[in-house]
Amino acid sequence: VYGPHVSALYVRSNTLQASTKSLVHHFLKLDHTSYKLQPGGPGYESAYATTGAVDYLLSLTLHRNLKKTFDAIAAYEQTLVAPLLGFLTAPAQRERGIRVVGEEEVNLSRVPTISFLVVGQNPIKSKDVVQVFDKKGGVSTVSLCHFSY
Repeated sequence: VYGPHVSALYVRSNTLQASTKSLVHHFLKLDHTSYKLQPGGPGYESAYATTGAVDYLLSLTLHRNLKKTFDAIAAYEQTLVAPLLGFLTAPAQRERGIRVVGEEEVNLSRVPTISFLVVGQNPIKSKDVVQVFDKKGGVSTVSLCHFSY
């Protein structure tokens, strides 16, 4: 886990009452309130930790500017994506039937999430892809975020 995960959900009152089933414990009778979608309380430590998220992001660049920070993260993520895209789009892999879904070029118009499929007679298994990267430096997961090492 790399940090707090917090979300919010908005549901119209009439929709909440009419069509949304309660997620709380069966012994709580909260069918007509917003609490019917809250099976438990939030982790206070995680909720409080979100107060440090902006400071963390600002600390990633000397500029202390969120736009420049996100630009730096995006640029760094492209350096992480390049080896995997290079491997998946190499002629030998194309012959094996690997097809990248979406953009095959490393550029800022793609997010650092790569989906691919294998077609044809000589399919490659996902564990084979991981083994290639293990040999190149011990990567044991294909998780390309700015906090990956």
